[in-house]
Amino acid sequence: MQASRSAQADRTSCIQTFGVVLPDLIIESILDPEHPNQLRLHTWDGRKAATTPTTSYRGCTYTPALIAGGLANAVRFPAASKPFGSAAKITASMLEFLSRYVSLTPEAAPLLIAFALASYFVDCLPVAPVLYLLGPDNEAGLVLRLLGCLCRRPVLLGDIDMAALGTLPSQLDATLLINQRNLAQRVTRILLASNNRHFCIARGNGQLNAYGAKAFSTDPEFADGIGVHLSLSPAQDPLPTLTDADEKEITNDFQTKLLRYRMVNHRRVRDAQLDFRDFVPAMRDEVRTWLAPICDCRIYRNPCPALYYNRVARRKELGFQTTGAWSPKLRCFSVIRRIRNTFLLAAWRSA
Repeated sequence: MQASRSAQADRTSCIQTFGVVLPDLIIESILDPEHPNQLRLHTWDGRKAATTPTTSYRGCTYTPALIAGGLANAVRFPAASKPFGSAAKITASMLEFLSRYVSLTPEAAPLLIAFALASYFVDCLPVAPVLYLLGPDNEAGLVLRLLGCLCRRPVLLGDIDMAALGTLPSQLDATLLINQRNLAQRVTRILLASNNRHFCIARGNGQLNAYGAKAFSTDPEFADGIGVHLSLSPAQDPLPTLTDADEKEITNDFQTKLLRYRMVNHRRVRDAQLDFRDFVPAMRDEVRTWLAPICDCRIYRNPCPALYYNRVARRKELGFQTTGAWSPKLRCFSVIRRIRNTFLLAAWRSA
């Protein structure tokens, strides 16, 4: 009997996980460099990162969850995290990357950056971001590939059905990047219903684990649900081709840095205090999701600088030069301002 109780205690103290946020430790799943189909645990204690097969914390032993099959096999897990510099620097590098491979309006690029950053914090935000890409097939497909280089645990999908959704494991919070304009209505409904972290999707004897950021290539008449609409236009001038080799290298570089960004900033994003007075109540959760990950208080000395924007008074502080050059701080601030304006315009149109 005693041996049986001991075995039961061992089983209950061993927890398989794709990642968990503990009071003073963040645990993430990353690729095992020696076994590509297996995961290892990567931890951040507030000062340094470490990679181990298992992690012990207050009597519990955490082990990497198994990639058992289904959609989990298509997820791009990152390698071990590495320093990202600053919020302004990583945002500027994301903007430069996007602008290199696709022609974007000044309003479009900030939204793609915000979507990618928000995908790293869906576990502490009230809703996951939803993005609709409107425009030519080629441009939409390319933007989805670019997002696959930036987002957390991305899955690039040409199509998806209910059976495939049912293979998503619990707490994976994958980012679904869907290049299919004619999704089944039932699938679309489930994908949109699953973007609220507080409500589960029950089906039969179980539940679907489809929570996470989602981007759709779609037509305007089908983009009538929650989320942000982004119009794309064909490039007028030739742009570099994103090769498979470049895509792999760029993905590894960004995802390792953005993983560290998540680990360093998780508490700040979770506890961000934003001023929502300009927004109707129905939009506030969505606005929080898009703004909290990029409102870096340490740079701007303000809980949400975009909500107190005054361009003239802050030109010098943000690094604006009379020659017209933009510093990384100004670029980061511009991202926040443009996203805020997008939501304000949506609120005005729906009024």
